[in-house]
Amino acid sequence: MSIDGQLATGESVPAFAGSLADGFGKAQRRFVVDAIEGIRRSRSLNLKNVARALNEDVQIHATEKRLSRHLGDLRLADVVGQRLLERTTEYVGTHTLLVVRTYNLAKKYATAMRLLDSNDVLTVDDGYGVCDIFATDEGIGRCVPIHSTIWSHNAADFVSDSEEVLKAVRSVAGATGGKGMFLGDSLVALRLPREKVKSINLVAGDAEVEHRRRPVSISNLRRRCSKPYGGWVYRYDGDTGVEDRFFLHYGVTPIHLPDVSRRLSLVAVESDEVNEAFLIANDMRHSRWDTYKTVYTGLEGMEAARAFRDYKGRFDLASFRVLTYERLRFLMLLLHAAIYYDLGVSQEGLRFVPSLRFRPHAGQHRRNFVIPKEQIPRSQFVRRTAWHY
Repeated sequence: MSIDGQLATGESVPAFAGSLADGFGKAQRRFVVDAIEGIRRSRSLNLKNVARALNEDVQIHATEKRLSRHLGDLRLADVVGQRLLERTTEYVGTHTLLVVRTYNLAKKYATAMRLLDSNDVLTVDDGYGVCDIFATDEGIGRCVPIHSTIWSHNAADFVSDSEEVLKAVRSVAGATGGKGMFLGDSLVALRLPREKVKSINLVAGDAEVEHRRRPVSISNLRRRCSKPYGGWVYRYDGDTGVEDRFFLHYGVTPIHLPDVSRRLSLVAVESDEVNEAFLIANDMRHSRWDTYKTVYTGLEGMEAARAFRDYKGRFDLASFRVLTYERLRFLMLLLHAAIYYDLGVSQEGLRFVPSLRFRPHAGQHRRNFVIPKEQIPRSQFVRRTAWHY
């Protein structure tokens, strides 16, 4: 993907955080700066840990109380959220891949709260859900957070998990003017094509679509779909340091969804190692190249999702202890701001090495296949120039 512009570097935390609260009083600006810096230092959402990381010349309880009080400022939260979204979406271009990831947030210190199951995709009726949307640069192995939101099944305005995710998608699409292509998970795979955005959706096997005017499950259609294309996929295991390969078959077929007039396609992937189906809502041509690009984009987006999940997991997300739901939402927004500063301001994105590639991984490591040295692609070596979307 490519856009005009590049990630900002060298900006201090006070300058970055202060710009999010520009126009507010000194106390509010200080709170935003301290909260972002404290979260970065402590890698925690517990206000006591955040206060301790700030190391102020007052009692920790006083700092904790100050932070908690400002978390209840709903107007400040709205403005910070809007400005942060404008900042993060500034670099999204027409072909930027925007990965949508949903998961649950467990609350270990409040057993009376109703929580989600520990599944990566939301499946139950009560608890906290989180949606992260981040951009990834195809072929380079870097990603940057764009938007994050949290919701409760007990909130008065809650409708469904998928509707909350679609709200997040609409917010990003509105801020970017419709630029970018979303990679949705199975939670919104059948709803995202109804939105006015381009999307690739990892769809669950039990979902149903229409094919040749008949309803059919995705798993059944994936098996029946002709797969005239194929190629070797190379997988590197970072734990063992060994790279192996397997052959991947893939093909594409047109499908329909009720009340959706736009052209939809299903890309079916099959091998002994990977069996997936991608629902496409971007008017793709059913050519070999476009099908290959879809498979490559989908697999790399999944790799980026794993990398971002592991990075965010370094923060003690379950440690929050706040008084109200609104304060929790503001706290999660400040966490998003802290992560964006780390990945999008102080460095050029989160680096990750995709384990799956259609060409051998560069570098000296063990392989269970023979490959001539000159066939290792130079594009997979570290770039010396700045990263551009």
